[in-house]
Amino acid sequence: MTYDHSSPQQPGPNAPLPWVLQNADAFAEVADRLPGQPRHKVLLGLNFYGYEYVYGSGKQVQSAEAALAGRLLEVPRRHQLEQQADAGLQGAASASSSGDAEGACGGGEEGRDGSRTCAAASGGGNAGAGRLRMQWLDESREHLFRWREPRDGGSGGQQKAEKKKRGKGRQHLLYFPTPAALAERLAAAAGRGMGAAVWELGQGLEAFCTLL
Repeated sequence: MTYDHSSPQQPGPNAPLPWVLQNADAFAEVADRLPGQPRHKVLLGLNFYGYEYVYGSGKQVQSAEAALAGRLLEVPRRHQLEQQADAGLQGAASASSSGDAEGACGGGEEGRDGSRTCAAASGGGNAGAGRLRMQWLDESREHLFRWREPRDGGSGGQQKAEKKKRGKGRQHLLYFPTPAALAERLAAAAGRGMGAAVWELGQGLEAFCTLL
């Protein structure tokens, strides 16, 4: 089981690759000491689900829940609708914000450069604090999706520009496996002569099954 590395007390990637490799090598060493060196009987655990952390004021985790593929697909659709509804207020609200990288929550590498916007706002090119962003974590070799919900918790079009200037809504960090991350972990298992076990089929994206 090489996932569930993080927790609400220590939020972060679900299956950071260095930690996965450390565990895989430890089990490979044990297998090599057994009769027949049965590495092929060792299965590397792969998660097809992710975790979503919601931060309140003071960067405190308010909630942490497992997230399936449906959640990952829902977020960009809903976020795009909110951005479209809020197009008329974006100019005044985003003038003092350059994105989520400043003051970002998470385990550490989340706040570094390397994120890119994956859902365009119809009101302009500024990546405001509410903009949905996708980031590849170079150390953990996972994808992170992050955004801020509207200040009032509802749709962006219901807010006043003045209210948005005074404060930001809660920040969401969603760590979810992607084909790129899954391919690296499968390669790690194959390179060590191991198999793989999934938790669980049906929880992830359809593209995952094409890699197995």
